[in-house]
Amino acid sequence: MGVALVLAGALLLLVSYFTGLTRYNLVLLTGLIFIVLGAVLHVRQQKQGEKY
Repeated sequence: MGVALVLAGALLLLVSYFTGLTRYNLVLLTGLIFIVLGAVLHVRQQKQGEKY
């Protein structure tokens, strides 16, 4: 789930760049939120899977 959110955020940023929507902060902020949330979820999922 986390990696999928990171990829979706990166794809959103790429699409916004190629379509010229980089002047709208909402699109850029949404991509950033997807990437950060995906990274946090991925780390949390990895920590729960390990046994110490």
